[in-house]
Amino acid sequence: MNAKDIISYTPLTWAARHGHKDIVRLLIEKGADVDYAIARLEMFAESTQIGYNRLSAKIGIALLKRLDKEREAAK
Repeated sequence: MNAKDIISYTPLTWAARHGHKDIVRLLIEKGADVDYAIARLEMFAESTQIGYNRLSAKIGIALLKRLDKEREAAK
C-alpha cells in the first residue's frame, strides 16, 4: 500500500498527482499514508522548474487534503 518506487512515490502520490480522484479515495480508505504523499508532492512542487509539473503537484496536494478531510468528517 505504501511501497515507494525509485523516486520515492507511493501509489497514492502518483494517483493524486495525476488527478485520479476515485483511486485516491480508495487508497485513502484502505489506509494509504496521506501525510507522506502530501509531503512528497510539496517537495516536488517546490523543486521543479516545469510549470505543468508544479501545477499537477499542487492539484494533487489539494485533492489529497480535500478527500482526507471528507474521510475524517465521515468518521
